[in-house]
Amino acid sequence: MKKKLTLLLATLVLMVNQAFAQNKLVATLQHGDATTFYYGGAALQSAHDAAVDGDIITLSDGIFHQATLSKSVTVRGAGMRKHQENGTEATVIENITFAADTKNVMLEGVCINSITAKTDEKRYPNVKDIQFIKCKLAWELAPEENSSYTLINCIAKNITIDREQVSVSCINSYVENGRVLNSSGGINFENCVVGYAGIYYEYENESESNVYYNTYNNCILFALGNNAIRLPATATCSNSVVINIFNEEVDPFERVSKESNSVVHTANEIFSSFNIEVNPEDTNNLIINCSESETFELTDSARTTYLGGDGAQVGIYGGIRPFTTVLSYPQFTKATVAKEAVDGKLSVNIEINGGE
Repeated sequence: MKKKLTLLLATLVLMVNQAFAQNKLVATLQHGDATTFYYGGAALQSAHDAAVDGDIITLSDGIFHQATLSKSVTVRGAGMRKHQENGTEATVIENITFAADTKNVMLEGVCINSITAKTDEKRYPNVKDIQFIKCKLAWELAPEENSSYTLINCIAKNITIDREQVSVSCINSYVENGRVLNSSGGINFENCVVGYAGIYYEYENESESNVYYNTYNNCILFALGNNAIRLPATATCSNSVVINIFNEEVDPFERVSKESNSVVHTANEIFSSFNIEVNPEDTNNLIINCSESETFELTDSARTTYLGGDGAQVGIYGGIRPFTTVLSYPQFTKATVAKEAVDGKLSVNIEINGGE
């Protein structure tokens, strides 16, 4: 254990010193006991190209260029948003493309501006077992056919499913827009906060609602707009709360099981602070946009009143993976190296920000 710790500290000191010396974006490739450094906006792609399945790539904060991932690697960033307490910026990746047949990729602590799946004319991409942990998906995740994704402790702008054989699971995450347009599958939400009118659509033709197979367990949902506030009959919803802001006369659970579900009519009944702005321009499709500072913490009363099936509070702070932005690995915030050695020893002071 002591040997491994010494090696880790030596590697981390070298990484910090090289990063400061180069004054550039840094990607660190860890392959067994070997560590290699890459610099600049294309550093992620360079590290990935040199990696093999099972390797770990660690990114500094800053903005990295687009990268195509095709190997089973782990990518770790400095966080999905700026940390005021330690002064580190977010790690931002402009675009990630998953090549066909990519499997078993995990990304943690990064903000991804866009995600695509690379296909050819003869087959579907077959991208499977992609995990996002404590990440921000700033634009849209639109899975291609025969693919599977999991989001844990994430903030996602858009998730749109309009392909067959797609599996998406969201755990203890905030999803502003989660909708199924044309799919035999759906999105599984566990201890999430979910918005957007597309998940509550009142069809003229009842049979059309069979494309909505979303499941909601221990969630908080926004019912938005006068014509889009009922969960379709094909949805499954349990131990969840709908915030029905616009039409108190409509029951969002009219077509689904009402057991252990609740309806409230103001967000202040649930959240301890409510900084969400409502766009009144389109009264039939009102969209709630949440600021970066929104935390979705429940009031003291709501924590004990609105409970999930496990007896814990509904929303992102209940369940087995309560929401947090603290990364599972240590992050360096400061390194100071003495100018001269004393008695043959060089003094190095390192400040490390946690890790779970």
